[in-house]
Amino acid sequence: MLMRAYRIGLDTNFSCVIRSIRAPYQNISLKVGDICARTKFASYSASYQPMARLSTGMNTAQVIEARLKSVMLTWQLPIEPSCADLLNQVIQRAAERVVAEGFASDHEKIWEAETNLQKLLTEMTKQAGALGFNELRGQTFNNAFRQLCPLWPFCS
Repeated sequence: MLMRAYRIGLDTNFSCVIRSIRAPYQNISLKVGDICARTKFASYSASYQPMARLSTGMNTAQVIEARLKSVMLTWQLPIEPSCADLLNQVIQRAAERVVAEGFASDHEKIWEAETNLQKLLTEMTKQAGALGFNELRGQTFNNAFRQLCPLWPFCS
């Protein structure tokens, strides 16, 4: 069986596109509403760019929020529902902050927000290990925030 490696990305219209990075080259364009996340394509690519569920009618903050949520949803450790609620609230506020501070079209700042969310989740994972948990919980969330803040755009 021929395995292909794919790179997941957004085109200029914020449409999700999966590009083959080995011959035979091919692009697979996904329909609006499809999700580009590493869980779906983990066997195809070691490198990925977290993307979001995109649909028509989303405002800029919602698109950024969806991109950040895709990072959270693809995290390797399970997330307790109450902790997921906390993370969703923080992600929503962070997306609104990105837009309010005028960085909605700044790809480097959006990448920074995604990277900082990964830092937060990594610290939460370390905290879970130290506490003997096999999932991310509210306590890991609080401990990670105390360790990392200020962390743009998640902490004030």
